[in-house]
Amino acid sequence: MIFIIHSVLKARGQVLGEDGVRVHSMVLPGLPSSTTVYFSRPGEVYSVKHDITDVQSLMPGLILAIRKVVNLKNLVYGLEKFL
Repeated sequence: MIFIIHSVLKARGQVLGEDGVRVHSMVLPGLPSSTTVYFSRPGEVYSVKHDITDVQSLMPGLILAIRKVVNLKNLVYGLEKFL
């Protein structure tokens, strides 16, 4: 069983702004964001936690994705396909 918990409560499919843009998640400057993934079996829980304290840490991946997406002809799922 896998659970993914986001500490940023605003978003997760929420419609934001006057244009009605649906946002899954967001990281705001000055606010930490964490994701914890739990793997469990009866009698045990293994968790991996990832904290983001500066939105700048996301920029290299975002820039890479923007540069690659202009040449795509099909849907690609996952940034790892570009690395």
